[in-house]
Amino acid sequence: GWLYFLPSVLFHHIFWMDAQGYHSGPFYNVIYLYNAIYFGTSLVLLLRYKMPKRERETLMAAQMILIVGSLIRYLLPKIPIMDFFCTLSLLTIYLGVQNPDLMLNDKTGLFNSLGFYYYAREQLHQGKKMKMMMLSIDHYEGMKAIYGNRKMRECLHMLGHEMITHFRKYVLAYQGGGRFFIATTGEFDASAFIHYFANRFSQPFVMNNGENIYLNYCISYLDDQVQLDSAKNLESVMSRANERAELSGSGTVVKVTNEDFQRHRHNLAVEDALNNAIYQNRIDVYYQPIYHTQTHAITGAEALARLNDPKLGFISPEEFISAAERMGLIHKLGAQVLEKVCQFIATHD
Repeated sequence: GWLYFLPSVLFHHIFWMDAQGYHSGPFYNVIYLYNAIYFGTSLVLLLRYKMPKRERETLMAAQMILIVGSLIRYLLPKIPIMDFFCTLSLLTIYLGVQNPDLMLNDKTGLFNSLGFYYYAREQLHQGKKMKMMMLSIDHYEGMKAIYGNRKMRECLHMLGHEMITHFRKYVLAYQGGGRFFIATTGEFDASAFIHYFANRFSQPFVMNNGENIYLNYCISYLDDQVQLDSAKNLESVMSRANERAELSGSGTVVKVTNEDFQRHRHNLAVEDALNNAIYQNRIDVYYQPIYHTQTHAITGAEALARLNDPKLGFISPEEFISAAERMGLIHKLGAQVLEKVCQFIATHD
C-alpha cells in the first residue's frame, strides 16, 4: 500500500496539495478500494477472534466511525474531514479499552478484574511464568449483611491500602466479592504472604468511628509446577479453589495444582458438550424397568437422561447434571427429557 501511495507526492496520480488546496488525481478512488479491504478484513477478524465483550464492542464502534468518515469523504471529497473521524476513532478506542480508569477498582484503589485479566493475558502471551495467590474474606456476603455495606467498603479500602504499602513490587487486584489477587513474574514466597495475612486477620479492622471489626480469610495459591494456558482459566480455577477453601473453614490455605486446571478444562468441555446436546436435541433417554417382586411383572420404567458426546463419549450423569445446574440449563434439560418421554408414550402401547 505505501509503495503505491508514496509516489503520489511526486506524480500526483492519487492526490496532491498546492496553494489552491487539495486536489484528486486520476486514481483517487483507489483509496476507497483500500478502505473497503481494510474494513472488511477488520470486521471479519473482530467477529472471529475471541476477546472480551467490551473490547470487541469498542473496536467495532471505532471501525464504524471510520466507515462513516469514509462515506462522508466520498460524498464531499473537497472537505478534508477524514482526520476528524480518525481522531474520534482513536479516542473511542482509548476511552473504551485503554482508559486506565476502566482497569481500577474504586473501593480498593487496586486493579479490577478486567485490569488483572489484561495483565495476566499479556504475561502469558510473552511466555512468562506467573506466580500468584488469591486472598478472600471468608463469607464476605454474610459479613456485609452483618456489618453493612459502608463498613465493609471501609474494610476493603483499608486492606487495599495496606497491600499497596507492603507489596509494592507485586501486581495487586480486587476481583470483587471480597477476593484479592497478588501476582508477579519474579520471586514469590507464598509462605511469607500466608504468615502476613494470618497475622493481619488476627487483628481487628478499626473503623473511622473507633469500632473494631474482625474478619476471617482463606487463601489459594499456585503450585510452582503449574503450566498456565489462559488468563481466563487462571481466574476461574483460582476462584473455585477459594470456594473450596471457604467450605473448609477460616484460615484454610489451598494449593492449586495442574490437576485443578485439568479438571477445569474437562468441566468446560462437559459444559460445551451439554450446551450443544441440548440445542441440537441430542439428549438420550434410557428407560430402567421397575419390577414388582410380588406380581413378578414390570409395572413401569424410570426415565434416565444420558449424554453421549462425539468427542468425549459417554459423560456421567453426575457430571453433566452438575454442569446443567451451573449453567442454568437444568430446566431445558428436564424439558427435553419430558418431551421425549411423552413422544415415547405416544408411540408405544
